[in-house]
Amino acid sequence: MELDTFNLAVIVDDERVDQMLTERALEKSGLFKKVLCFVSAEEALDALTAEPKIRPDLLLLDINLPGMSGIEFLGVAQSRLEPAFTRCLGLLLTNPLLEHERRTVESMLMTVHEFRKPIGPADLDTIKQSLNA
Repeated sequence: MELDTFNLAVIVDDERVDQMLTERALEKSGLFKKVLCFVSAEEALDALTAEPKIRPDLLLLDINLPGMSGIEFLGVAQSRLEPAFTRCLGLLLTNPLLEHERRTVESMLMTVHEFRKPIGPADLDTIKQSLNA
């Protein structure tokens, strides 16, 4: 059965304009009941760890974060938030990943897609299809 609405999307992006555009696109799409935004990996980890009932359906993650990188975030989040975290769809907002980075990320998430910022209508279609797969 295909769903039209999912519970939660989490955006982790230090570029506030990109974050705002992504949040707005997700809200306009109506795909998610709630969208949470964080400007750092540390902030996202603190919030997600403090509220263990949060189970994101979608993680939009900038890999090139200052401080803790997006890939480091995935490793820490996977160990702290298991199993809720690894069930989410991971979409990476980044420059193209190097092959070793892609293998690392794929080992941590069920599904990985790379998108360029800002996301657009075709990206939203991909998100919906992937979440319904």
